[in-house]
Amino acid sequence: METIQRKTLLVADDDNNSLRLMLQAFKEAGAKYDILHAPNGKVACELAYQNMPDLILMDWNMPVMTGLEAVKRLKAEPKTSEIPIIIVTGVMIDDLNLDEAFQTGAVDYLRKPINAIELVARVRNALSLADANQRLKQIYKNDLEHKKRELATNSIQIAQKTEVLNELKELIDTLPASSIKQEAIRVIERNIQLDGYWDRFKMHFDEVHPDFFSRLQTSFPDISQNELKHCAYIKMRLASKEIAQLTNISVKGMETARYRLKKKLNLSAEQDMNDFIQNF
Repeated sequence: METIQRKTLLVADDDNNSLRLMLQAFKEAGAKYDILHAPNGKVACELAYQNMPDLILMDWNMPVMTGLEAVKRLKAEPKTSEIPIIIVTGVMIDDLNLDEAFQTGAVDYLRKPINAIELVARVRNALSLADANQRLKQIYKNDLEHKKRELATNSIQIAQKTEVLNELKELIDTLPASSIKQEAIRVIERNIQLDGYWDRFKMHFDEVHPDFFSRLQTSFPDISQNELKHCAYIKMRLASKEIAQLTNISVKGMETARYRLKKKLNLSAEQDMNDFIQNF
């Protein structure tokens, strides 16, 4: 039987009566949450960083730091930016205030005096939406990792195929001249052509690394198409030998190609080009 994980709520409110009302509402609704309490926005931020609650109920008007200031701070911090926050207020209750709360990053808005049924319903809804978003992000992450592996594997397979075909061509070149030999070489050369492969590769690469090519071209306008390919294959962590096969450059010629590319990327002799492209 699957265990349902308990949720942790952080209630930031300087009014103890509001806190008691919320606790009573959750108890009567049978909602079992671990509750943290902060008397102001500053403490709320500290508790959020330390405990990473599943949801925050943030009163707007509090001493030391207001709820809205706390929301801005939490949303600006990557660690806490995705925690759903419901603004609670009995003073800032007009439509402009509602809009301001949403613009700041709140996912919902509760007016005081708090209605117990509405409180429980909005908290459950916000938690359900947050869980759904996390599942979608995990699915996307898994799909992206799968695409990365598939792209790299496909590239290596093409590079290996090209290597075999080149070796076969060299072997056929040693045979006496004949019409069969010429036809065999033509067939091999047609199979070695990678134009169609590059178009497919680029389409899938853009899904995994969006804007990589456009950012490279914007930052380094002199970069050539072959050098863009070279950068993409480095990004895929392919070995120099595999890149040489895919870009139709000899292994020896790779040294010159890498030197020219490094100069166009404005890298010093001490800088590692592979690291630079991986982090670009």
